[in-house]
Amino acid sequence: MVSMPRHQIEEQHHAMPGVTMREYLAHHARRNRRDLPPSDEIEGPVHAELYRGLWIVRCPADPCAGACVASSLDPVYFCPDCGAGWFDVIFPVNKTAIARQLEMWRVVGKAASGN
Repeated sequence: MVSMPRHQIEEQHHAMPGVTMREYLAHHARRNRRDLPPSDEIEGPVHAELYRGLWIVRCPADPCAGACVASSLDPVYFCPDCGAGWFDVIFPVNKTAIARQLEMWRVVGKAASGN
């Protein structure tokens, strides 16, 4: 799923400046009363997708519908909702080109709407 970004694609959520994904996910796991699995146990890969200007990962565990921000600066994922994880996050190899194309569409759309 690709949802058009609001302004630009963020590499890291604005609520977590200077925080690694592991720290961010650990905070949410504690808040949801979930134990973190050992960080050296990787269950496999998951793919990042764009949603409203953020890279996110959707939990692959069935029937969990959790999703969380992702960052290529620390490409790991743990589901703070159901406890599934750790996963290696795979970003598109052309993520810079994707960002550039979406920004171009945003500019064209803005010009067409007169804003």
